[in-house]
Amino acid sequence: MKRIFSILLLISVIFTPIFSDSLEDSLFGDTSADTSLDDMFGQSDDPFASSSEDPFIVQVQETEKSLDTLLLTQDESGLRIGGDFSFTAKPGFTWYPTTDDISATFSGSLDSSLFLDARMSEDTRFYTTLSISYPIVGNTTNNADFSLKEIFADITYNDVLFFRVGKQTINWGVGYFFSPADLLNLSDIDPLNATGDVEGPVAIKMNAPIGIDNLYAYIILPPSLTDASDIAYAVKYEKVFSKTELGFGAYYRYDNPPAAMVTFSSGIGEIGLFGEAVLQYGSNKTFITGTSAPFGTITYDDKFFFLGTIGGNFTYSAPESDFSLSILAQYFYNGEGYANTDFYDGVPTLLFSESITIKDILNPGMHYVASNISFTFTKNLSVSVLLLGNMTDFSGIVQPSITYNGIKNFKVSLSSGITYGKDGTEFTLTLDPTSMPPIVATPWSISPGVSITFGVFDF
Repeated sequence: MKRIFSILLLISVIFTPIFSDSLEDSLFGDTSADTSLDDMFGQSDDPFASSSEDPFIVQVQETEKSLDTLLLTQDESGLRIGGDFSFTAKPGFTWYPTTDDISATFSGSLDSSLFLDARMSEDTRFYTTLSISYPIVGNTTNNADFSLKEIFADITYNDVLFFRVGKQTINWGVGYFFSPADLLNLSDIDPLNATGDVEGPVAIKMNAPIGIDNLYAYIILPPSLTDASDIAYAVKYEKVFSKTELGFGAYYRYDNPPAAMVTFSSGIGEIGLFGEAVLQYGSNKTFITGTSAPFGTITYDDKFFFLGTIGGNFTYSAPESDFSLSILAQYFYNGEGYANTDFYDGVPTLLFSESITIKDILNPGMHYVASNISFTFTKNLSVSVLLLGNMTDFSGIVQPSITYNGIKNFKVSLSSGITYGKDGTEFTLTLDPTSMPPIVATPWSISPGVSITFGVFDF
């Protein structure tokens, strides 16, 4: 306990001058949304940019303009080049109250993204974005991680048919923390970093606007492509009714579970609502059978699985002050999950024998909830609480944080991840690729930390 108090005292000594220097300005600053809230609810400046930056729910508005006219509102020609840069350091520690063990942690990285957006004419456009991340902890080989996020061309035919060809993020779902209807991207949303990017595939997207509605068709080329049978196909239709948007889609790939989905987004007064439902025939997962050793495995290619999610958000802004409140909550029913926790005892042995893989036990629960509550007191000071819980095994994580960005090109956040649940449940399991099996049961923990970011700017 003395070590914990010492660390907390050191943190307070370091950062008290930072807060006190500009605290008065931050408490009486101009009304503005906090950066973290912009990331959650804001829209990209570029209407054609990656869909991973789109807001989780869009309030549909009626317009007399046809969609083909709206898609051609950029300048006839032009070139934009830009990006962003940041340096982040995250010191902290993890405390296990049941054992009183404490372990120090530190991570950090240099991060940058670059984009090029070129419109050659009214009917053609090229876009690409690249991200670079350089770890500053344990990087003895001086290796940087280069990632090509997107590279595609937009082509218009006769102002009625729009093509996007190349590597692209495809936004099929409307969920924020969970999106079972996102059947086309190569990675899933990380609920603990829901505003982060997801990786899209190489695809050909065809869009035919029908008034303010949309008809889409996709040809997807997965990374495992070796012959024509590996190509996937998808279609989607979006229908707008006043303030409500409905989406209907279907996905097919040979020797993979075919799926159909429905999405909706709407609102009641100040409350935004969204939901998704997916029905698939078969599953790519290997399931654990039995309630005690010896455990077995089984796969299903002739069984229906249902996945669905529903959620909503509410935002309040005080008319004569900087105060605002945002609440977002979502429930996820995972039809590929387990209804009880009996299978946990079989996980280490089956991983060791390679009868299952880590992917087979991701999202093992059948019921999940997630929520985020954010308070903005000034344009420079905000507080939030994130909750992610597996309601099947009653484990999860609570993550309170406070963020201050009152100094130009500088942001500091104090946060703590608090995991809860019985030993060996989902959020008290740690993946360790160096161990065999690569999964370790850990007791519940508290992980306070500081995130210091320099150079938060775009260019």
